Amino acid sequence: MKTIDLFRFIDRWVGTPLCLLFSLLTPLQRWWLRVFPRNPSHPPKILVIKLVEIGAVVHAYPFFKKIREEFPSAEIYVLTFKKNLEIFELFKDSINTKQIITISEEGFIPMAKDLLKSLWLLSCIKVDMAIDLEFFARASALLTFFSGATKSAGFYAYGFEGLYRGNFLTHQVSYNPLAHTAVNYLALAGTLKAPSKHSPELDQFIDTSSLVFPAYQSVPQVYQSLLPLKIPQDKRLFLMNTGEGNIPLREWPLENFKIVAESILINEKNVLLLVGTKDARPKSEDLMRQLKHDRVFNYCGQTNLKQLLEIFLISHCLIANDGGLGHLAMLTPLEKYILYGPEAPQVFSPLGPRTHVFYSHWPCSPCLSALNHRNSLCRDNKCLKAILPGQVIKMLDL
Repeated sequence: MKTIDLFRFIDRWVGTPLCLLFSLLTPLQRWWLRVFPRNPSHPPKILVIKLVEIGAVVHAYPFFKKIREEFPSAEIYVLTFKKNLEIFELFKDSINTKQIITISEEGFIPMAKDLLKSLWLLSCIKVDMAIDLEFFARASALLTFFSGATKSAGFYAYGFEGLYRGNFLTHQVSYNPLAHTAVNYLALAGTLKAPSKHSPELDQFIDTSSLVFPAYQSVPQVYQSLLPLKIPQDKRLFLMNTGEGNIPLREWPLENFKIVAESILINEKNVLLLVGTKDARPKSEDLMRQLKHDRVFNYCGQTNLKQLLEIFLISHCLIANDGGLGHLAMLTPLEKYILYGPEAPQVFSPLGPRTHVFYSHWPCSPCLSALNHRNSLCRDNKCLKAILPGQVIKMLDL
């Protein structure tokens, strides 16, 4: 069983009964807090839980900026997986990087140890409010309960069936499956000053054109660390990510990437860099074997996040499936060409003027969403296959 499927299994079959159990205990917890009230902290202490999905972390930046504006003196703590630490460090204008609590995702035992350590730390901190930025994960909902916060906020199903994750929240915000992720997060932020919220309607309009994200600035030491990779300096760098393999349904056929790559390499001024995590390396190596070209380089798994952002700054464009890389590229001026199929670009696409989205509008798409934990029964992503290489090549400045 894949790691992502294992997490889904545990979240459903272990998380659901635990959510029910602790929901039954919630009235007792609230009674205890009324009888033995805890003095609120000054400044207030706020915990934000955001465990997974690099793209969603990037889109959470306007949320953090809004929280900082609403609670300028607050101590904002973040609970996340270790792999997201470098991204949160880019939010230093809104959060204190020393108040980021991380959990290992490298195996069940290290994760369990870090989780227990984190809960102990939170019990010592005594946060006033816990905010769950996961969409419908039971694990993060349970963490709001165990945080001991007097206020808790997160997305709530209301009329949606099959998304039960307890009744811990004092601020229940309706998740809008047709709104962009960044907008859903801002809607959540806009409710936090109210004493409580138990109905789906919101009080304000959110203009997506006003959303801003941190701009990554080149760091000389990080740029110098790229020298061992021997990245060509006198060529136009085209970046390509063929897929990480975590959700194969979101990945364009490799033969299509090959056709686009061959068109890029016709021009001798162009160089193709294959980028991504170590999970992307096998498919990238396969593509290199098929291309057999000396202007193709595989850097998958060889860079950390800041090194990757440095590469974005010196590159011409990125061609990639829907995934974390496109969202990270929002932090730079890089031109982005992103392929969407089983997910809705109006909900998950990178924002900004230099983003080009390819989407076939197939009648069964999107079939992956927060409402089904991104677990589709589809085994043939015809929605992605309907996007032809020629459509991408036509858009590229070759």
